[in-house]
Amino acid sequence: MKKIIMAVVISSMLSGSALAADLELKCYENKDFMRVIDELDLVTVYNGLKAPSKITEIMMTKDRRLVTVEYDKADDGNAFKAKQYCVIGILDSVTFNDSVVEFLYNMLEKMRGQKA
Repeated sequence: MKKIIMAVVISSMLSGSALAADLELKCYENKDFMRVIDELDLVTVYNGLKAPSKITEIMMTKDRRLVTVEYDKADDGNAFKAKQYCVIGILDSVTFNDSVVEFLYNMLEKMRGQKA
């Protein structure tokens, strides 16, 4: 039994899933954070400029976990080209009240079809 558990731990570490399981408040290189996005199935809720060159992005998993990320804005504006992503906040078991859901729905309807 001990050998089976050890084999599972080693294989998960080699596959990279240990990285997502241990998501913590620190900066990740681009390729590492892209792997975290895929493993946790993170979806961007919203993003915005914190300063002229910094972007703050709020991402959410299907199990209602919010991850706040900050990164440098790329010259062409492509978020996937940032050199590193700094996780500055993690919230578990996030809930939304009905008025926020309605507000976001109305914003989506207003923005539908527009380019950013």
